[in-house]
Amino acid sequence: MMMTVLLLATTCTLHVNENLTIYSLVPPEANQGWKLELFRLAEPITPHYHRLQRQFILVADGKIDAFYGTSIPTPLQTSDLVSIDPGILHSLTPQGPVYFFSLDFPGFNFPEDVFYDLPPTPIPWVPPVTHSPPPLDPKYFGPRIELENYAVYELVAGSSTNNKWSVALLEIKDSPRHFHRIEKEVFVVVHGVLDIEIDGLHHILSVGESITIPPNHTHQLKSVGKESTRVLCFSFPAFTPSDMYCID
Repeated sequence: MMMTVLLLATTCTLHVNENLTIYSLVPPEANQGWKLELFRLAEPITPHYHRLQRQFILVADGKIDAFYGTSIPTPLQTSDLVSIDPGILHSLTPQGPVYFFSLDFPGFNFPEDVFYDLPPTPIPWVPPVTHSPPPLDPKYFGPRIELENYAVYELVAGSSTNNKWSVALLEIKDSPRHFHRIEKEVFVVVHGVLDIEIDGLHHILSVGESITIPPNHTHQLKSVGKESTRVLCFSFPAFTPSDMYCID
């Protein structure tokens, strides 16, 4: 049974047809250098590619067969993430109605970087070079929640998804070392460089890179450099403070 998603009143909703609805969570107009959309899909998306964008597909609820680079499908289900670089022909076939996120670096309005001919060759993705973080317009990001050494912007609250998932933008200098017993987290860096320690092993992530942390793995997030690092955090099920167990 598909969930009902209740989003902010400021979210732009495009009803393409009865099988496709697109919710623009962070549009290009937010001037962040990336774009975040939530799709409700019940029909295949035809093969296409991008010349500039690295695209992340993250399933929020349901199942999808993703085709990218080969004719063999990659089955994706809730909380699964794949990234697709420029010049890679790809398509999506939902197994019934499905919700999924599309996160694009950089972000363009449709169809500025969508092509349907055969790409000549895979195109190396070049991450954007930015120095100071762009300002965050409250119209798109809502209020800032201040915590010790980091801040949270709640993009989609668990209360609007029957607590199946939630999305937040984190602005981090440091975070407490902790773990979750139930929650699975998917992080994608959108500005700066992140040092994330998982079970004692450090991973350095730059813009347009991601990592997934299953439950019961101790982790700590820190910014590399003087400025805060901005990270999108997708939580399955939705984040709740009662499932955050601090170590220190």
